[in-house]
Amino acid sequence: MLKSLTSYRIFLIAILCSVAIVTLKFLFHYFNFEPIEQSSLHSSVSSGVFFVVGFILSATIADYKESERIPSDFSAAIDDMYEDAKAIHPSYPVFDLEGFRQQLHAVALSF
Repeated sequence: MLKSLTSYRIFLIAILCSVAIVTLKFLFHYFNFEPIEQSSLHSSVSSGVFFVVGFILSATIADYKESERIPSDFSAAIDDMYEDAKAIHPSYPVFDLEGFRQQLHAVALSF
């Protein structure tokens, strides 16, 4: 239950904000206190803003999912580099395999 709420957090915040805005608009209209006159331009601007915000949020969610993969991809790349170096070491014994491993370890720690 908690996992599903956190995965829809942005959606829930957007729904709550939308309900608050619609409620304010209704109350302003009910008490005849409308500082901005409704027109087709107002509706067009509101629709455009909602579309752009939705578009930005959908791209942001994709970026979050991509960022979750970065640590595992980085770790896999370091492991592959070390495995390649181990495979090449018998052909080139002058290569300092232990120094290379220590450098990779330092890079992983700095990440």
